[in-house]
Order: sequence, then C-alpha cells, then structure tokens
Amino acid sequence: MEAVMEAIIIQHGEAVDSSVNQERPLSQKGRNQCNKFAEFLHIINWKPDIILHSGILRAYESAAIVAEKFDCQVAISNSINPKDNPDAIIQYLLQEKRNIIVVTHKPFIDVLIARVLSTSQTGIMTITNASPVFLSSDGDMLYCKAYIPETMIDAIIRSFSNRQS
Repeated sequence: MEAVMEAIIIQHGEAVDSSVNQERPLSQKGRNQCNKFAEFLHIINWKPDIILHSGILRAYESAAIVAEKFDCQVAISNSINPKDNPDAIIQYLLQEKRNIIVVTHKPFIDVLIARVLSTSQTGIMTITNASPVFLSSDGDMLYCKAYIPETMIDAIIRSFSNRQS
C-alpha cells in the first residue's frame, strides 16, 4: 500500500488561561512548543505543503509559527473546531494529495484520532500541545502511523544537536 497523503494532526501550543486573556493566545511555552515542533519537522525532513487551522487565535498562532519556518500556505478550515464532527476533515484528508498539518483543539483531536483508530473510545492516546499525530492515506482509509509526545521531540532535538556539535 502506497500512501498518497501524509498529514500531521496537532493540538495548538499551550495557551494562556482565559482569566488572563479571553482570546487565549499562545503562552511563551506554547510558542516554544510550536518552534520545537517545526525544528523536529526539519530534523526528520518533513515539509508541509499547507497548514489548516480552526481560525481560533491559539490555533492560528501555532500554524503561523510553523508556516513561517517552511514558507507554506496557511488556511482556515471550518470543520476542525473543538466540538465539530471529524467526518468532514476525514473526507478532506482522504482526497488530499499534499503533506498537510491540521492544527486543532480538544476534544476534536481526541474524537478524530478515535475515529481513525475505528473506536468510539476517546483518550486512547494522551495527546499534548504541539505533539504530532502522523496519519497517512491510501485514498480509501486513514491510518495512524505514529504519535510523538513533546518529551520525545525534546529528546530527538537534543540528540540531533549533539551529533551536529
């Protein structure tokens, strides 16, 4: 089976609490998470052609940080908001041919991943901010290839940096 599309699904970087700012922009930690995610993609030589985000500020900021590193297209998707049904983005990904990053939110990301894994049970994986879930498609089905938690991204970046020294 040869994949025709690869996608990365991430939850936006950490946002400030709504008691600090109602719009919940990224915190400094969230910006750092997104920069590390982009660095990780460079290390593994994975370049997005397009980044979709929900239009919510924290998702937009996460997408913009990564897009700046890769000079790629950024677009809003109206079907990846926190309480949306994942069927529309699943159909979109099944038809897509480009490398794509989808920056979304909880609980949407948990429901999407459960659907890809053909289960109704959410929370099978503890998905954290700016930690990628890799998907691929053969045009008929989506496959979950890997989940790389933030601690693993940090370890990969350190290892790569040590080899470069």
